[in-house]
Amino acid sequence: MEELDIIPVVDLSKFDPPPRELIYGRIFGGLKPMTKSELQAIYKRVNKSIARKVYVCFHGARMYRDAETFSTLVNYER
Repeated sequence: MEELDIIPVVDLSKFDPPPRELIYGRIFGGLKPMTKSELQAIYKRVNKSIARKVYVCFHGARMYRDAETFSTLVNYER
């Protein structure tokens, strides 16, 4: 993947991102919205990385609410 400069996809709710300048994360939520502490953990993983750009994509029944809450959290932390 490194030779071809392929961007790995990681579930940021479970794993730290790879040490790259561009991160693409997919979050697979369940039937209930993610808690603020779960979203904060994702933010901390991303924030401690060396990434300059981060794309986070939410999937699942509550993806819109989770994405909105995460966006609010990220904008508040800045």
